[in-house]
Amino acid sequence: MDMWMKKKPWILAKDEKNWDEVIKIASTTINLFRVINTYLKIVIPDTCSKGESFLNEIIGSIDDIDTPLTNHKLDSFSPILNRLEDEKLEALIQRGSNG
Repeated sequence: MDMWMKKKPWILAKDEKNWDEVIKIASTTINLFRVINTYLKIVIPDTCSKGESFLNEIIGSIDDIDTPLTNHKLDSFSPILNRLEDEKLEALIQRGSNG
């Protein structure tokens, strides 16, 4: 993953001559997300169904991870999880402490 961060695709994308590299990075990242989503589907199926919606693909089984998505249209992105802010975390801890 460190290699992708060094590439900084968000900066590369500003210049058209880098688009092939940006597409390669984005495609790899999306396929890695798909693999992770596949592995987690058995543990957190409701959350992973949101990932499937974004990927525009229902993951049938773990055997499907061997075939990467290519020439595939993704659905529009919407957050899969909401960020847990410090205040909300504190409130949850307080509620748990009060029994």
